[in-house]
Amino acid sequence: MKLYCPEQSKERLSEYIKLLEHMVAEHLKQGVEAKDSGAMSSDRNFPVEKGIVPLVSAINELLVFQSYWSCEGHIRNGELLRTPQVWFYSNSMIYVKLLYYYLSRLKAQKVITHYWDIRIIHTDKLWDSGFCIEPDVKRIGSLNLRVLQEDACNIAFHLVCDVIRIAKEYIFKLKAEEIYSI
Repeated sequence: MKLYCPEQSKERLSEYIKLLEHMVAEHLKQGVEAKDSGAMSSDRNFPVEKGIVPLVSAINELLVFQSYWSCEGHIRNGELLRTPQVWFYSNSMIYVKLLYYYLSRLKAQKVITHYWDIRIIHTDKLWDSGFCIEPDVKRIGSLNLRVLQEDACNIAFHLVCDVIRIAKEYIFKLKAEEIYSI
């Protein structure tokens, strides 16, 4: 998966490099402390649900996303009402692309059972874009909440270190592209 088109201008490549280097540098200089589920929620009366805490925490730990809603998934009368999901803000698509690439790698390596997707969602914030990470239900035959929640935990497990590693790989590739571009 490419994070850029070969036709990108030198200025655009430099912008991508700066964004990725910023992400890596911020993560390295800031020690992120684990937060309890109430501290991760915007409303202490509604803490983040236990089954989605690891994914919410990992997304926020990247320091380039800000979660603002989540759900661990719910079943009523044996029917899946809602899948596990996390809604988050990002001010750059390149960060979202890194996260998507990470999800694709996990599925290819069979670390997760189902395909997961990232979609754009409505947000009232004009300066940030809202996104949702969730299982791709169109590609799933039978929905099993326990398996979906296991996927969410597996996504969270190495999310930070793997996305940072992927960012470093792309910094290297983008710098090489920048050198060879016109």
